[in-house]
Amino acid sequence: MKLTWILIGLLASTFKMMTNPGDGGKWLVTLGVGVLGAVLLGWIGQEAGWLAEFKYKNILWPLIGSLISLVVYHKVLNSKSGS
Repeated sequence: MKLTWILIGLLASTFKMMTNPGDGGKWLVTLGVGVLGAVLLGWIGQEAGWLAEFKYKNILWPLIGSLISLVVYHKVLNSKSGS
């Protein structure tokens, strides 16, 4: 696990909380979801051989994973509060 992936997840989560304040999500859970998505897709990318040396892909894949996990979390949270 790389520290860069964790930092990317934290930054993406912080950006999500700044752009959508008061969406009903807990801040600690939002940070955890962002970090989890970044680490998961970063690990998958490393195991698949996509992240061999330092390139833009090393930042891009964890960022995509973090954003996907945050979007899914936001959709699930809104569907539960709307019911």
